[in-house]
Amino acid sequence: MNKILKLIVDDYHNQKPSAEYRLIQKEVCEAQATFMVGLNKKQRKEFLELDSLLGQLSVIAQDDLAEFLFAHISKLFQVRM
Repeated sequence: MNKILKLIVDDYHNQKPSAEYRLIQKEVCEAQATFMVGLNKKQRKEFLELDSLLGQLSVIAQDDLAEFLFAHISKLFQVRM
């Protein structure tokens, strides 16, 4: 990965979440807790594994978007130079 892109991605992952993100995150956590009350131990374990995979997928999607934007912005600046 290009060093500049790596710096951007790494820096983005260290950013403090926005107030809107934190609000929705709180609502998701509350909904998850309510949902998990009705699950048995095995179902809770499976649900948490699924949640972890979805989190990993989200991170990959963000990284893919950063790579896409970086590639296209780089091309745009190369054309203009």
